[in-house]
Amino acid sequence: MEKIENKSIVDYLLEQLTEKQRKLIKAVFINSINLHQFSKLEGISYKVAHARQQATLKKMYKALSRL
Repeated sequence: MEKIENKSIVDYLLEQLTEKQRKLIKAVFINSINLHQFSKLEGISYKVAHARQQATLKKMYKALSRL
């Protein structure tokens, strides 16, 4: 039961994100691609990838605090 609830929460959080943000979260946290690799795959600088990650995590934290 708890696993189902956790999956629902993760799904809810992912729905709150833009496509670019979802792509980053799935790559880094689900598929274990490091941020350097992700930035190269996306053709963006590490600095942009890091800023996107920080903004995304902040957005997820805010969404989680509303539950």
